[in-house]
Amino acid sequence: DNGCNMPSAPARKLDRFGEVITAVCPTSTPSVVNRLQKRVAALENELAKVRHTAARVEPLEKALAKEREKENDSPQAFPQSPDPTPPISPLTPLPQATEPLVARILLALKITCVEEHTEHVDMRVQDLIKRVEELMTENARLGEQLLGSRMEFQRLEAQVVELQRENKALVAESKGAKQALKDAEVDRVAAAQREAEAASMELQRLEAQV
Repeated sequence: DNGCNMPSAPARKLDRFGEVITAVCPTSTPSVVNRLQKRVAALENELAKVRHTAARVEPLEKALAKEREKENDSPQAFPQSPDPTPPISPLTPLPQATEPLVARILLALKITCVEEHTEHVDMRVQDLIKRVEELMTENARLGEQLLGSRMEFQRLEAQVVELQRENKALVAESKGAKQALKDAEVDRVAAAQREAEAASMELQRLEAQV
């Protein structure tokens, strides 16, 4: 089933597989989509060759069916010889009676080759479908990671903005504290000067009294 509801016929699977690639593969991986589409096109070409071979085999099968009917109607199709049949050398032409048998063998071989080739194409299609599903799963996982990374980045950005705001407040507070210290120092110096002047005047007054 592969979770894709794919038909059993290879041609339908190829068509459906092409739709799956176009519909679900992310645009962020065009190279993967391109490779898969090229592979599907190659498999479709192989399937076309199989269909062509099958179309050529079908009339042969009908002809052999007619030949079998003729053999059943004619008991002399395979004449019996009282003497043992000598071995046939590679250069000796085959007897005419054995030609239908050879044709049947060749037909069986062709049918077997077509079936094996079709099965091989079908297996390759299934492998590609499985690979697409794996890529979809991996893409979903990476999408979740990207979303998490973006949320983390936004959180860090908010922290940076908050730290910048706090830093500005601390700078302003530091400037205010420095100004306050400077003002206090000026006041302290002025007070000391006033005290010194008062003490000097008091000393002069006492000296005058003496």
